[in-house]
Amino acid sequence: MLLAALAACGTFVCERAASESGIALHHVSVTSAADFDPRAVCGEPYPAHLQAVRVRLVLEGPNEQQRDQLALAFQTRCPLYSTLARAAPVTLEVTARA
Repeated sequence: MLLAALAACGTFVCERAASESGIALHHVSVTSAADFDPRAVCGEPYPAHLQAVRVRLVLEGPNEQQRDQLALAFQTRCPLYSTLARAAPVTLEVTARA
């Protein structure tokens, strides 16, 4: 649920930032995944925190500069991204399609 919330927040932030900046954003897709040791969930003595988070933004419409602007908005305006980035390494992959 945490990763789904991160993706939903990323979608909202990108759409909002694009609207505010006049960027033509035809479609946005955000997916997220994380690495963790499932043994902790089963009650074994292993750390239960996320070891790494991966986020992929696919933006249709913006040029390269606008893509970077929307990625920065996501990184600075999404409270879930900001919180997770303080707890574990987050890899952000951004792809723009015309």
